[in-house]
Amino acid sequence: MRWSPSVGVAAGAVAAVAVAGGLWWQASRAEPEPFDLAALEEAVAALHSARGSEAELCALAASQGNCGTLLGAAGPAPAAAPEIVCVVDYAGDPSHAAGQVVRIHVDGVEPDTETMVLRDSGTPTFMNPVYWGGAGVSTGDTASADRQYWCGPS
Repeated sequence: MRWSPSVGVAAGAVAAVAVAGGLWWQASRAEPEPFDLAALEEAVAALHSARGSEAELCALAASQGNCGTLLGAAGPAPAAAPEIVCVVDYAGDPSHAAGQVVRIHVDGVEPDTETMVLRDSGTPTFMNPVYWGGAGVSTGDTASADRQYWCGPS
């Protein structure tokens, strides 16, 4: 078989389309930007507004099943509004999604709760929307009795 210029041009065009498609696919998978503090405060206020309804609260969760379990263990929600103490970006790793760790304080509730906020839906989605439950965030396979906060004083 002889090499012809038209075969070379066609092969070049196919390669260019493949490279362009690969670049588009990689760009479409780019990590969304972190939420600003105002967006996070609005999302935490939505948690507070939804605290009386399991369906509404768990609609703001990444997992409705986990939300229901955490809600059942947390007891009644406090009347006091939650406040964001601090926010730390988390880049993620092969086993854990990227997001933001948000530490939430509620007057009269100890300890503070930390929750991971995922960004992939375009709106804040909470790994744990039960902000009064005192849960923490771990990227390991084990839990420790020694509470380690991601940010702020313990």
